[in-house]
Amino acid sequence: MGFGSFPLICPIGILKTLHSFANALISITKLKWEKESVATAFVSGEGKTGHADQPHMEAALVDLQKAQIQLELAVPDKGGHREDALHLTAQAIVQVELGIAYADTHHG
Repeated sequence: MGFGSFPLICPIGILKTLHSFANALISITKLKWEKESVATAFVSGEGKTGHADQPHMEAALVDLQKAQIQLELAVPDKGGHREDALHLTAQAIVQVELGIAYADTHHG
């Protein structure tokens, strides 16, 4: 039986694609919220650290976050390499954030 007058036929591939798409939308939304929070902090003066900006680290962070979203959107048929790349990208994001935080507390 189906839902209403429509038969309930949904191949597993479509479900996986929809799941990946939903996860990507969640990631994009989180990234948007983070960017808005950072922008609000800088406008209000909360984000000022008393040292020079870190444009290269900040750019790297944004690029890694974009890469993470693209990897989440990719079809997971890469022999586990996509998943490995997702884990490594997440680790790289953490390391860049730690580097920025370290510079915030050790320079100035």
